[in-house]
Amino acid sequence: MTLDDLAAASNMDNSNVARLESGNTNPTIRTLYKISQGLKIKLKELVDVE
Repeated sequence: MTLDDLAAASNMDNSNVARLESGNTNPTIRTLYKISQGLKIKLKELVDVE
């Protein structure tokens, strides 16, 4: 999946996804939720830490 694909699937701007990818910004919980929806996974799977 490309950055453009993820942005489209997550209903986000490409520039926002690019900033996240490069580490220039920290995502909000809402942004993480949008990304999880774009990836078709549960939010818990995206942020689960042990």
